[in-house]
Amino acid sequence: MDKIDRLKMTACNIFEIKPKDFKSRNRARHLIDIRRMVYFISRDLLELPWTHIGKKFNVDHATVMHHYKAHKSLVEVDKGYSHKYQTLLEMYKADIDYVDMQEMLDIIKTIKTNTAKNIIFKQLINENYENEIDTKTESTKTLESNRTDNSSPSVL
Repeated sequence: MDKIDRLKMTACNIFEIKPKDFKSRNRARHLIDIRRMVYFISRDLLELPWTHIGKKFNVDHATVMHHYKAHKSLVEVDKGYSHKYQTLLEMYKADIDYVDMQEMLDIIKTIKTNTAKNIIFKQLINENYENEIDTKTESTKTLESNRTDNSSPSVL
């Protein structure tokens, strides 16, 4: 089973439709939306050529291009559509064990930044603790010297 077939099956399972609905000429809105999402993922995530996608779905490459452009505007405007698309995308990525390298790099940078922040924070705490100890020691020395100065009997 190739990646497009897996994508079709994932979409069928999520949206509870039959695989033959992808090749049918049925123009029900929910079916068109699902096809549009699958075309977009095929092009954007799988980086397949327009003609290859069109052949897999028995449509012209221009149809795929039209739906690709329509998808971009629908995701921005229609929250329900966008939510369905995100669900399909995440489920499909999990299904094919997809790893986005940029996402991984961002996670690594965040971890390294947080680790560096924790190290700096611990160093600052240690420095403040050491300064506090030095301050207490100096205060104790000052108090002791004041006591010796005040407690010595004054001779008149």
